Amino acid sequence: MRNVNSLSFATIVTAAVAPLLLAGCGLSGGSINAPHTSPVPAGALTVTGNVHGGQQPIGGSTIHMYAVGTNGYGSPSVSVLNNGVTVTSSTDGGGSFTLTNLYTCTPDQRVYITATGGNAGSGPNPAIGLMAALGRCGDLTASTFVSLNEVTTVASVWALAPFMNGPANIGAPASNVAGLNNAFADVNELASMATGTAGGAGVPAGMTVPVATINTLADILAACINSTGTDAGCTALFAGATVGGNTPTDTLTAAMNMAQHPGTGVATLYPLASPQSPFMPMLAEQPGDFTLAATISGFSKPTAVAADAGGNVWVTDSSANTLTELGHSGVPVLTVPGMSTPSAVAIDQAGNVWVANAASVARVTAGGAVSSFTGGGLSLPQSIAIDGQGNAWLANAGNGMLSEFANDGTVLSGSGFASASGTPIAVGISPN
Repeated sequence: MRNVNSLSFATIVTAAVAPLLLAGCGLSGGSINAPHTSPVPAGALTVTGNVHGGQQPIGGSTIHMYAVGTNGYGSPSVSVLNNGVTVTSSTDGGGSFTLTNLYTCTPDQRVYITATGGNAGSGPNPAIGLMAALGRCGDLTASTFVSLNEVTTVASVWALAPFMNGPANIGAPASNVAGLNNAFADVNELASMATGTAGGAGVPAGMTVPVATINTLADILAACINSTGTDAGCTALFAGATVGGNTPTDTLTAAMNMAQHPGTGVATLYPLASPQSPFMPMLAEQPGDFTLAATISGFSKPTAVAADAGGNVWVTDSSANTLTELGHSGVPVLTVPGMSTPSAVAIDQAGNVWVANAASVARVTAGGAVSSFTGGGLSLPQSIAIDGQGNAWLANAGNGMLSEFANDGTVLSGSGFASASGTPIAVGISPN
Protein backbone atom coordinates (compact mmCIF):
# COMPACT_ATOMS: atom_id res chain seq x y z
CA MET A 1 0.00 0.00 0.00
CA ARG A 2 1.26 3.45 -0.82
CA ASN A 3 1.05 6.12 1.84
CA VAL A 4 -2.31 7.81 1.32
CA ASN A 5 -0.70 11.14 2.25
CA SER A 6 1.05 11.05 -1.13
CA LEU A 7 -2.21 11.01 -3.02
CA SER A 8 -3.30 13.99 -5.05
CA PHE A 9 -6.99 13.18 -5.42
CA ALA A 10 -8.88 13.34 -2.13
CA THR A 11 -12.51 13.50 -1.17
CA ILE A 12 -13.46 15.87 1.61
CA VAL A 13 -16.40 15.09 3.86
CA THR A 14 -17.81 18.09 5.75
CA ALA A 15 -20.93 19.08 7.59
CA ALA A 16 -21.70 19.51 4.18
CA VAL A 17 -18.32 17.02 4.35
CA ALA A 18 -14.84 14.66 5.96
CA PRO A 19 -11.55 13.78 4.15
CA LEU A 20 -11.74 10.53 2.36
CA LEU A 21 -8.78 9.60 0.23
CA LEU A 22 -9.73 7.64 -2.83
CA ALA A 23 -7.11 6.93 -5.42
CA GLY A 24 -4.55 4.35 -4.47
CA CYS A 25 -5.92 3.24 -1.13
CA GLY A 26 -4.17 0.03 -0.20
CA LEU A 27 -6.18 -3.01 -1.06
CA SER A 28 -5.80 -6.67 -1.55
CA GLY A 29 -7.17 -9.39 -3.75
CA GLY A 30 -8.12 -9.39 -7.39
CA SER A 31 -5.92 -9.25 -10.42
CA ILE A 32 -5.41 -6.58 -13.00
CA ASN A 33 -5.64 -9.09 -15.81
CA ALA A 34 -7.85 -11.70 -14.15
CA PRO A 35 -9.80 -13.63 -15.03
CA HIS A 36 -7.52 -14.50 -17.95
CA THR A 37 -10.30 -15.06 -20.40
CA SER A 38 -9.96 -14.93 -24.16
CA PRO A 39 -8.60 -11.67 -25.53
CA VAL A 40 -10.89 -9.19 -27.17
CA PRO A 41 -10.13 -9.94 -30.84
CA ALA A 42 -8.41 -7.25 -32.85
CA GLY A 43 -10.96 -5.47 -34.97
CA ALA A 44 -13.94 -6.75 -32.99
CA LEU A 45 -14.26 -3.31 -31.41
CA THR A 46 -13.44 0.13 -32.75
CA VAL A 47 -12.34 2.99 -30.52
CA THR A 48 -12.61 6.40 -32.11
CA GLY A 49 -11.85 9.85 -30.82
CA ASN A 50 -10.21 13.18 -31.30
CA VAL A 51 -7.21 15.04 -29.92
CA HIS A 52 -7.52 18.70 -28.95
CA GLY A 53 -5.32 21.33 -27.36
CA GLY A 54 -7.78 23.67 -25.68
CA GLN A 55 -10.36 24.16 -28.41
CA GLN A 56 -7.93 23.51 -31.27
CA PRO A 57 -7.70 20.11 -33.00
CA ILE A 58 -4.23 18.58 -32.97
CA GLY A 59 -3.11 16.93 -36.18
CA GLY A 60 -0.23 14.51 -36.48
CA SER A 61 -0.23 13.17 -32.91
CA THR A 62 0.90 9.62 -32.28
CA ILE A 63 -1.64 7.45 -30.47
CA HIS A 64 -0.56 4.68 -28.11
CA MET A 65 -2.90 2.31 -26.27
CA TYR A 66 -1.61 0.55 -23.15
CA ALA A 67 -2.74 -1.89 -20.47
CA VAL A 68 -1.43 -1.15 -16.98
CA GLY A 69 1.57 -3.07 -15.66
CA THR A 70 1.35 -5.88 -13.11
CA ASN A 71 4.83 -5.95 -11.58
CA GLY A 72 4.70 -3.13 -9.05
CA TYR A 73 4.10 0.58 -8.74
CA GLY A 74 5.10 2.37 -11.92
CA SER A 75 5.92 -0.91 -13.67
CA PRO A 76 6.03 -0.84 -17.49
CA SER A 77 2.67 -0.68 -19.19
CA VAL A 78 1.96 -3.13 -22.00
CA SER A 79 1.12 -1.95 -25.49
CA VAL A 80 -2.12 -3.60 -26.58
CA LEU A 81 -1.89 -2.41 -30.16
CA ASN A 82 -1.45 -5.40 -32.47
CA ASN A 83 -0.80 -8.02 -29.81
CA GLY A 84 1.79 -6.07 -27.86
CA VAL A 85 3.84 -4.83 -30.81
CA THR A 86 4.23 -1.06 -30.56
CA VAL A 87 2.06 0.31 -33.34
CA THR A 88 1.04 3.93 -33.57
CA SER A 89 -1.83 5.68 -35.30
CA SER A 90 -1.50 9.34 -36.28
CA THR A 91 -4.43 11.68 -36.01
CA ASP A 92 -5.56 13.45 -39.15
CA GLY A 93 -5.49 17.20 -39.61
CA GLY A 94 -8.82 17.51 -37.80
CA GLY A 95 -7.54 15.72 -34.73
CA SER A 96 -9.55 12.52 -35.19
CA PHE A 97 -8.33 8.94 -34.91
CA THR A 98 -9.73 5.43 -35.25
CA LEU A 99 -8.32 2.25 -33.73
CA THR A 100 -9.75 -0.51 -35.91
CA ASN A 101 -7.99 -3.89 -36.27
CA LEU A 102 -5.25 -2.56 -34.01
CA TYR A 103 -5.73 -3.60 -30.38
CA THR A 104 -5.99 -6.90 -28.51
CA CYS A 105 -6.49 -7.13 -24.74
CA THR A 106 -8.21 -9.31 -22.17
CA PRO A 107 -11.58 -8.03 -20.88
CA ASP A 108 -10.35 -7.17 -17.36
CA GLN A 109 -7.20 -5.34 -18.37
CA ARG A 110 -7.35 -1.64 -17.52
CA VAL A 111 -6.35 0.36 -20.57
CA TYR A 112 -5.50 3.95 -21.40
CA ILE A 113 -4.61 6.01 -24.47
CA THR A 114 -1.92 8.65 -24.92
CA ALA A 115 -1.35 11.18 -27.69
CA THR A 116 2.14 12.59 -28.17
CA GLY A 117 3.43 15.31 -30.44
CA GLY A 118 1.44 16.94 -33.21
CA ASN A 119 0.38 20.42 -34.23
CA ALA A 120 -2.31 22.42 -32.42
CA GLY A 121 -2.07 25.26 -34.92
CA SER A 122 1.16 26.95 -33.85
CA GLY A 123 3.45 24.47 -35.57
CA PRO A 124 4.83 21.02 -34.73
CA ASN A 125 5.09 20.61 -30.95
CA PRO A 126 7.08 17.61 -29.66
CA ALA A 127 6.20 18.60 -26.07
CA ILE A 128 2.53 17.58 -26.44
CA GLY A 129 1.51 14.69 -24.19
CA LEU A 130 -2.16 13.94 -23.48
CA MET A 131 -3.91 11.00 -21.84
CA ALA A 132 -7.32 9.40 -21.30
CA ALA A 133 -7.85 6.46 -18.93
CA LEU A 134 -10.52 4.22 -20.47
CA GLY A 135 -11.02 1.48 -17.86
CA ARG A 136 -11.78 -2.19 -18.57
CA CYS A 137 -10.96 -3.32 -22.09
CA GLY A 138 -14.09 -5.47 -22.01
CA ASP A 139 -16.23 -2.36 -21.52
CA LEU A 140 -15.07 -0.77 -24.77
CA THR A 141 -17.67 -0.95 -27.51
CA ALA A 142 -18.01 0.06 -31.14
CA SER A 143 -19.56 3.31 -29.91
CA THR A 144 -16.69 4.22 -27.54
CA PHE A 145 -15.56 7.76 -28.31
CA VAL A 146 -12.64 9.44 -26.55
CA SER A 147 -11.80 13.14 -26.37
CA LEU A 148 -8.13 13.46 -25.48
CA ASN A 149 -7.43 16.95 -24.19
CA GLU A 150 -6.01 18.73 -21.17
CA VAL A 151 -9.05 17.95 -18.99
CA THR A 152 -8.93 14.19 -19.61
CA THR A 153 -5.19 14.36 -18.95
CA VAL A 154 -5.68 16.07 -15.58
CA ALA A 155 -8.40 13.63 -14.51
CA SER A 156 -6.41 10.58 -15.61
CA VAL A 157 -3.06 11.66 -14.21
CA TRP A 158 -4.28 12.99 -10.84
CA ALA A 159 -6.27 9.80 -10.19
CA LEU A 160 -3.50 7.45 -11.33
CA ALA A 161 -0.50 9.43 -10.03
CA PRO A 162 0.25 7.03 -7.13
CA PHE A 163 0.75 4.28 -9.72
CA MET A 164 2.71 6.27 -12.32
CA ASN A 165 6.39 6.50 -13.14
CA GLY A 166 5.93 7.93 -16.62
CA PRO A 167 3.45 7.93 -19.52
CA ALA A 168 4.30 4.31 -20.39
CA ASN A 169 4.80 3.20 -16.78
CA ILE A 170 1.54 2.80 -14.89
CA GLY A 171 1.09 -0.28 -12.74
CA ALA A 172 0.57 -1.87 -9.35
CA PRO A 173 1.67 -4.98 -7.49
CA ALA A 174 -0.76 -7.86 -7.05
CA SER A 175 -1.35 -6.71 -3.45
CA ASN A 176 -2.93 -3.43 -4.57
CA VAL A 177 -4.76 -4.24 -7.78
CA ALA A 178 -8.08 -3.09 -6.32
CA GLY A 179 -6.52 0.28 -5.52
CA LEU A 180 -5.52 0.75 -9.13
CA ASN A 181 -8.97 -0.31 -10.30
CA ASN A 182 -10.51 2.21 -7.89
CA ALA A 183 -8.25 4.90 -9.33
CA PHE A 184 -9.65 4.20 -12.81
CA ALA A 185 -13.13 4.66 -11.36
CA ASP A 186 -12.03 8.01 -9.91
CA VAL A 187 -11.11 9.22 -13.39
CA ASN A 188 -14.74 9.04 -14.48
CA GLU A 189 -15.82 11.11 -11.48
CA LEU A 190 -13.32 13.85 -12.26
CA ALA A 191 -14.07 14.16 -15.99
CA SER A 192 -15.90 12.70 -18.95
CA MET A 193 -13.53 10.88 -21.30
CA ALA A 194 -16.14 11.17 -24.05
CA THR A 195 -16.63 14.93 -23.95
CA GLY A 196 -13.35 16.12 -22.40
CA THR A 197 -15.13 18.20 -19.75
CA ALA A 198 -14.68 18.33 -15.98
CA GLY A 199 -17.19 16.38 -13.91
CA GLY A 200 -17.89 12.90 -15.25
CA ALA A 201 -20.91 10.66 -15.44
CA GLY A 202 -19.65 8.65 -12.47
CA VAL A 203 -20.27 11.44 -9.92
CA PRO A 204 -22.69 10.15 -7.24
CA ALA A 205 -25.41 12.27 -5.65
CA GLY A 206 -24.03 14.46 -2.89
CA MET A 207 -20.52 14.69 -4.35
CA THR A 208 -19.11 17.94 -5.71
CA VAL A 209 -16.20 17.68 -8.15
CA PRO A 210 -13.56 20.48 -8.11
CA VAL A 211 -14.37 21.67 -11.63
CA ALA A 212 -12.57 25.02 -11.29
CA THR A 213 -9.36 23.36 -10.10
CA ILE A 214 -9.46 20.77 -12.89
CA ASN A 215 -10.01 23.51 -15.47
CA THR A 216 -7.18 25.60 -14.02
CA LEU A 217 -4.78 22.68 -14.27
CA ALA A 218 -5.99 22.03 -17.83
CA ASP A 219 -5.40 25.67 -18.72
CA ILE A 220 -1.86 25.47 -17.33
CA LEU A 221 -1.11 22.53 -19.62
CA ALA A 222 -2.82 24.26 -22.56
CA ALA A 223 -0.32 27.13 -22.33
CA CYS A 224 2.35 24.72 -23.56
CA ILE A 225 0.25 22.45 -25.78
CA ASN A 226 -1.06 25.33 -27.87
CA SER A 227 2.46 26.43 -28.81
CA THR A 228 5.56 25.24 -30.62
CA GLY A 229 6.91 23.61 -27.46
CA THR A 230 9.76 26.07 -27.05
CA ASP A 231 8.00 29.28 -26.02
CA ALA A 232 7.34 30.84 -22.61
CA GLY A 233 4.35 28.61 -21.81
CA CYS A 234 6.38 25.42 -22.02
CA THR A 235 9.41 26.96 -20.33
CA ALA A 236 7.35 28.04 -17.31
CA LEU A 237 5.44 24.75 -17.18
CA PHE A 238 8.56 22.62 -17.19
CA ALA A 239 10.31 24.87 -14.67
CA GLY A 240 7.36 24.78 -12.27
CA ALA A 241 6.97 21.01 -12.68
CA THR A 242 10.64 20.24 -12.08
CA VAL A 243 11.06 17.86 -9.15
CA GLY A 244 14.43 16.97 -7.66
CA GLY A 245 16.28 18.38 -10.64
CA ASN A 246 14.21 16.24 -13.03
CA THR A 247 12.82 18.66 -15.61
CA PRO A 248 10.02 17.27 -17.81
CA THR A 249 10.10 17.71 -21.58
CA ASP A 250 6.44 16.92 -22.32
CA THR A 251 3.13 17.99 -20.82
CA LEU A 252 2.09 14.51 -19.68
CA THR A 253 5.23 14.04 -17.58
CA ALA A 254 4.84 17.60 -16.28
CA ALA A 255 1.28 16.75 -15.20
CA MET A 256 2.54 13.63 -13.41
CA ASN A 257 5.15 15.66 -11.51
CA MET A 258 2.52 18.22 -10.54
CA ALA A 259 0.09 15.54 -9.34
CA GLN A 260 2.71 13.69 -7.31
CA HIS A 261 4.11 16.93 -5.83
CA PRO A 262 1.05 19.22 -5.73
CA GLY A 263 2.73 21.87 -3.59
CA THR A 264 5.71 22.36 -5.91
CA GLY A 265 6.01 25.33 -8.27
CA VAL A 266 2.50 26.68 -7.69
CA ALA A 267 3.57 30.33 -7.97
CA THR A 268 5.25 29.62 -11.32
CA LEU A 269 2.45 27.47 -12.70
CA TYR A 270 -0.71 29.30 -11.69
CA PRO A 271 -0.09 32.44 -13.85
CA LEU A 272 -0.12 30.19 -16.96
CA ALA A 273 -3.91 30.02 -16.59
CA SER A 274 -5.54 33.30 -17.58
CA PRO A 275 -9.03 34.68 -18.31
CA GLN A 276 -8.28 33.97 -21.99
CA SER A 277 -7.57 30.29 -21.32
CA PRO A 278 -9.86 27.72 -23.00
CA PHE A 279 -11.32 25.96 -19.95
CA MET A 280 -13.76 27.79 -17.66
CA PRO A 281 -14.60 28.36 -14.87
CA MET A 282 -11.14 28.46 -13.32
CA LEU A 283 -9.85 29.30 -9.86
CA ALA A 284 -10.17 33.00 -9.01
CA GLU A 285 -6.95 33.05 -7.00
CA GLN A 286 -3.77 31.05 -6.58
CA PRO A 287 -4.30 27.94 -4.42
CA GLY A 288 -1.92 26.69 -1.77
CA ASP A 289 -1.34 23.54 -3.81
CA PHE A 290 -2.76 21.61 -6.72
CA THR A 291 -4.41 18.77 -4.82
CA LEU A 292 -7.77 17.76 -6.27
CA ALA A 293 -10.40 17.36 -3.56
CA ALA A 294 -13.99 16.33 -4.17
CA THR A 295 -16.55 16.89 -1.43
CA ILE A 296 -19.37 14.74 -0.10
CA SER A 297 -22.32 16.29 1.71
CA GLY A 298 -24.79 14.84 4.18
CA PHE A 299 -22.99 15.05 7.53
CA SER A 300 -23.92 17.29 10.45
CA LYS A 301 -20.65 17.35 12.41
CA PRO A 302 -18.08 14.87 11.04
CA THR A 303 -15.28 14.32 13.53
CA ALA A 304 -13.03 11.56 12.16
CA VAL A 305 -12.41 9.46 9.08
CA ALA A 306 -10.53 6.23 8.27
CA ALA A 307 -10.15 4.13 5.11
CA ASP A 308 -10.31 0.34 5.19
CA ALA A 309 -8.46 -2.18 3.02
CA GLY A 310 -11.29 -2.26 0.49
CA GLY A 311 -11.09 1.45 -0.25
CA ASN A 312 -14.23 2.21 1.77
CA VAL A 313 -14.21 5.21 4.10
CA TRP A 314 -15.73 5.33 7.59
CA VAL A 315 -16.88 8.67 9.01
CA THR A 316 -18.04 9.50 12.54
CA ASP A 317 -20.67 12.20 13.06
CA SER A 318 -20.79 13.54 16.62
CA SER A 319 -24.04 15.44 16.06
CA ALA A 320 -25.99 12.52 14.60
CA ASN A 321 -24.12 9.99 16.81
CA THR A 322 -23.51 7.73 13.83
CA LEU A 323 -20.76 5.88 12.02
CA THR A 324 -21.18 5.87 8.23
CA GLU A 325 -19.41 3.71 5.67
CA LEU A 326 -18.92 5.31 2.26
CA GLY A 327 -18.06 3.17 -0.73
CA HIS A 328 -15.03 4.15 -2.78
CA SER A 329 -17.24 6.19 -5.11
CA GLY A 330 -18.61 8.18 -2.17
CA VAL A 331 -22.01 6.47 -2.02
CA PRO A 332 -23.16 5.61 1.56
CA VAL A 333 -23.08 1.85 2.10
CA LEU A 334 -23.93 1.52 5.78
CA THR A 335 -24.92 3.81 8.65
CA VAL A 336 -24.47 2.54 12.21
CA PRO A 337 -26.50 4.43 14.84
CA GLY A 338 -26.01 4.36 18.59
CA MET A 339 -22.64 6.07 18.88
CA SER A 340 -22.21 8.61 21.70
CA THR A 341 -20.44 11.81 20.65
CA PRO A 342 -17.90 9.83 18.60
CA SER A 343 -14.55 11.59 18.32
CA ALA A 344 -12.15 9.17 16.62
CA VAL A 345 -12.10 6.08 14.40
CA ALA A 346 -9.51 3.44 13.48
CA ILE A 347 -9.55 0.13 11.61
CA ASP A 348 -7.77 -3.02 12.74
CA GLN A 349 -6.10 -5.70 10.62
CA ALA A 350 -9.27 -7.81 10.62
CA GLY A 351 -11.34 -4.98 9.17
CA ASN A 352 -13.15 -4.10 12.40
CA VAL A 353 -13.86 -0.41 12.90
CA TRP A 354 -13.09 1.02 16.37
CA VAL A 355 -14.89 4.17 17.47
CA ALA A 356 -13.99 6.31 20.48
CA ASN A 357 -17.21 7.43 22.18
CA ALA A 358 -17.57 9.78 25.14
CA ALA A 359 -17.29 7.03 27.78
CA SER A 360 -16.81 3.83 25.78
CA VAL A 361 -15.12 2.33 22.77
CA ALA A 362 -17.17 0.52 20.13
CA ARG A 363 -15.93 -2.25 17.85
CA VAL A 364 -17.99 -2.47 14.65
CA THR A 365 -17.70 -5.33 12.19
CA ALA A 366 -17.77 -4.77 8.45
CA GLY A 367 -21.41 -5.87 8.54
CA GLY A 368 -22.36 -3.30 11.18
CA ALA A 369 -22.52 -5.48 14.34
CA VAL A 370 -21.54 -3.38 17.37
CA SER A 371 -19.75 -4.40 20.58
CA SER A 372 -19.23 -1.72 23.23
CA PHE A 373 -16.51 -1.77 25.90
CA THR A 374 -15.96 0.39 28.99
CA GLY A 375 -13.45 0.63 31.82
CA GLY A 376 -9.72 1.05 31.48
CA GLY A 377 -9.91 4.70 32.44
CA LEU A 378 -12.00 5.76 29.45
CA SER A 379 -13.01 9.40 29.80
CA LEU A 380 -13.65 11.60 26.75
CA PRO A 381 -11.19 9.77 24.51
CA GLN A 382 -9.99 12.00 21.66
CA SER A 383 -7.86 9.61 19.63
CA ILE A 384 -7.51 5.91 18.90
CA ALA A 385 -4.79 3.77 17.32
CA ILE A 386 -4.38 0.03 16.69
CA ASP A 387 -1.06 -1.70 17.38
CA GLY A 388 0.50 -4.69 15.61
CA GLN A 389 -1.28 -7.14 17.91
CA GLY A 390 -4.68 -5.67 17.15
CA ASN A 391 -4.96 -3.92 20.51
CA ALA A 392 -6.70 -0.54 20.63
CA TRP A 393 -5.09 2.43 22.41
CA LEU A 394 -7.07 5.53 23.32
CA ALA A 395 -5.94 8.94 24.63
CA ASN A 396 -8.38 10.34 27.20
CA ALA A 397 -8.81 14.09 27.49
CA GLY A 398 -11.12 13.68 30.49
CA ASN A 399 -8.49 12.33 32.86
CA GLY A 400 -5.15 12.53 31.07
CA MET A 401 -4.82 8.75 30.85
CA LEU A 402 -4.24 6.09 28.20
CA SER A 403 -6.54 3.11 27.79
CA GLU A 404 -5.62 -0.21 26.14
CA PHE A 405 -8.08 -2.87 25.00
CA ALA A 406 -7.48 -6.29 23.48
CA ASN A 407 -9.31 -7.06 20.26
CA ASP A 408 -11.99 -8.90 22.24
CA GLY A 409 -12.58 -5.86 24.46
CA THR A 410 -10.56 -7.01 27.47
CA VAL A 411 -8.90 -4.15 29.39
CA LEU A 412 -5.12 -4.59 29.19
CA SER A 413 -2.24 -3.53 31.41
CA GLY A 414 -1.46 -0.46 29.34
CA SER A 415 -4.63 1.16 30.67
CA GLY A 416 -4.36 3.72 33.40
CA PHE A 417 -1.07 5.23 32.30
CA ALA A 418 -1.15 8.92 33.23
CA SER A 419 0.10 11.37 30.63
CA ALA A 420 2.72 13.82 31.82
CA SER A 421 1.21 16.48 29.57
CA GLY A 422 -2.12 16.34 31.40
CA THR A 423 -4.56 16.35 28.47
CA PRO A 424 -3.59 13.93 25.70
CA ILE A 425 -5.36 14.55 22.41
CA ALA A 426 -3.62 12.08 20.10
CA VAL A 427 -1.97 8.66 20.17
CA GLY A 428 0.27 6.87 17.67
CA ILE A 429 1.92 3.47 17.47
CA SER A 430 5.63 3.03 16.87
CA PRO A 431 6.45 0.56 14.07
CA ASN A 432 9.15 -1.04 16.30
